[in-house]
Amino acid sequence: MNQSKTILQTNDTEIATILNAPGLNKIFTLSQKSVPNRINPIIQDEAMFDLTDSLLFIENYQVNHTLKIRVFKMLDFLVKCLSDINEYKKNENERIETVIQFSLDEYACLLGKSNIKNDTTRKNVRRLINEALEIIYSISLESSEKRSGNKVNFKKMRICQMFECKNSVYTFVFTETFARYLLSSYIMKFPMSLFRLDERNSNAYSLGRKLALHQSINNNRKKGTNKIISVKSLLKTAPEIPTIETVRTKNGSWTERIEEKLVKSLDILVENGVLEYWNYCNSKGVELSDEQLNSFGSYFIFENLKIEFSVKGI
Repeated sequence: MNQSKTILQTNDTEIATILNAPGLNKIFTLSQKSVPNRINPIIQDEAMFDLTDSLLFIENYQVNHTLKIRVFKMLDFLVKCLSDINEYKKNENERIETVIQFSLDEYACLLGKSNIKNDTTRKNVRRLINEALEIIYSISLESSEKRSGNKVNFKKMRICQMFECKNSVYTFVFTETFARYLLSSYIMKFPMSLFRLDERNSNAYSLGRKLALHQSINNNRKKGTNKIISVKSLLKTAPEIPTIETVRTKNGSWTERIEEKLVKSLDILVENGVLEYWNYCNSKGVELSDEQLNSFGSYFIFENLKIEFSVKGI
């Protein structure tokens, strides 16, 4: 078994090039409160979530014990490692590397932990790693995607073949099917500063990732829209921001439960050096009119606004 060890960098402005795919990206939109479409007791209480054009399966499902930000971070980290040790768009007949190796110290450094030799810090990081790897091991993905203009169906794929830990060194093995799925897909620019975001705001992580992906897409660059995105698109990405329908059924305030949460998450990205700036705008970055500013209490106007932004380093 060939093993590849990843040396981690912690530069605040470091941008990595990592693999991504539409089905994989959908995982980062799943809320911890999401209710599975079904649970199959015959297959180890496997929960199935319909993510539109993708199905996510989680074995040994427990309510409110699904995809926390620690799982999102670990999944992106592992995909980054896979990206580092393989050539993009390899031929189907070419051999690929699927084994990732990293140490507890390296991962603690990635998360921005200051005193990585402290027993309490190490215990906490070990818990984060173990919990994330256990969840990722239980995940399978099925996806229908466009590749080179054609619709391609990817049948149910496990992400992880196995993982283990010896002397605080972790070994993770991707299934070859999932690794090839990623290696045949796309690449994006990924700000490493995302890994240092606080665990308590999964919206910020998913939004930061979405903005980095949007700014990375070549077609967006060609059209001059790589730094402008719709509010509606962002809201679909944030796992813990409710839909307007959910807010209305509970007679809640959309400004408090939707707009303020979005603003808070985007501000967190600026404060933590992921974004250089963000602001509301119209298409092509045109400033909001006085009428729009005065009518901001309308949800319809709000969701049809754009957001101008810049991910630091991309």
